[in-house]
Amino acid sequence: MTLAPWQHQLKNKLKDGDMFASEHDYDLALSQYKAAFSLIPEPKDRFKEGTEVITAIGDLYLLQNKLDDAEQAFRDVQLYPDGAREPYTRVRRAEVFYRQGDERAALIELVTVCLNDGKELLQSYEKEMPWLAKLLPTVISQF
Repeated sequence: MTLAPWQHQLKNKLKDGDMFASEHDYDLALSQYKAAFSLIPEPKDRFKEGTEVITAIGDLYLLQNKLDDAEQAFRDVQLYPDGAREPYTRVRRAEVFYRQGDERAALIELVTVCLNDGKELLQSYEKEMPWLAKLLPTVISQF
């Protein structure tokens, strides 16, 4: 599939943002993600790229422990293509809720992942996300 010029630019901005985030330069990372988002044509919520960019922003906020901002990003992403169904975004929402102390909301998100055929994905994340190891037995026992 051939990408439109804006899509190439967006991919480059996302890569730049990821690079800055990995170097802990969060302000530059955020500026790249916002620049990428601005490239998406209107209406933005019709493009899968919006899902990618908002997810990256949510991840960045999680890295910075800006939990309210992360929660908003992962709430917003649900309005974009596959954003509500995407297991990764649901797992990240669960992490936000867990870190905010709302274990019940975290469990609901994780059950939603399982309902969308994400049980194996959850199990694969368990080692890299220690918080998940605490909740996973409760979730898996439901399936």
